[in-house]
Amino acid sequence: MLPTVRAVLHYPITASYRADTQAWLDVATGNYSTAERQALDALLGGFATDGILSFDRLWALQFGDNEADSLRCIVSRQSATKAGATPPTFVRRQGWQGNTSTGFINTNWAPSTGVNFLQDSSSAGCHVRRVSTVTGILRMLLGVQNASNQNCINVGILDNNTVTFYRVNSSTVSQDNASIRINSDNTYYSVSRANSTDTVCRKDSTEFASAAATTGRSVLNAYLLARNLNGSVSGQANHQMSMAHFGAAQTTAQNANFRSRMDTFNTAIGYVP
Repeated sequence: MLPTVRAVLHYPITASYRADTQAWLDVATGNYSTAERQALDALLGGFATDGILSFDRLWALQFGDNEADSLRCIVSRQSATKAGATPPTFVRRQGWQGNTSTGFINTNWAPSTGVNFLQDSSSAGCHVRRVSTVTGILRMLLGVQNASNQNCINVGILDNNTVTFYRVNSSTVSQDNASIRINSDNTYYSVSRANSTDTVCRKDSTEFASAAATTGRSVLNAYLLARNLNGSVSGQANHQMSMAHFGAAQTTAQNANFRSRMDTFNTAIGYVP
């Protein structure tokens, strides 16, 4: 008697990702390898493990296969837009290159709408692949500022790569400190507050605390690679930015973990340092 032959059907295996990873991939229009998808999933999973996934906006500006995907927020799927007569330019696996003429990125998000970004628990930050080489002018990594110098979020350089200022939900410029000056490539710059009086400014693992009372959250959209100054763009910068975020306050450990997770993510996607 001949042996019974059984047909074995082979079905393709569909990768399983976190819900937030899959939600972003579902609206993305570019092509992403399995390694890239897994890297994004590991990044968000790592942030969740570290307790720092409380972002209202988070952009992996270096990641997208195209401009639209690069400007699509990872956690909300809402889109930022490039703007200006000469807008910033996108380079995959690097980020967005600003200029000192008219270009900026409109986040299309106002701090006053923040769910995690609150008046007394808030942070803003960005990773800069290349700092500006232009000196002698105001240059902003990110910012928004109402009239009368109120309700500000600013991370920027005043002049000549020497005087820098950080502030979040305040009208007072955090004191300049040489250890946190914005003058280094491949650096994570951020500002955070966990109460109504103190601001913590950070340059990777170096931090400087400064007293600055909160005054409220701006109703204007925050900009990247420039500042929204009461409805007008100012301080356009020719930095190259690869990640940016707005969200809840970050502890020293959470800030360090953000940098570590980002570095692992960048290696996995083939980021060009």
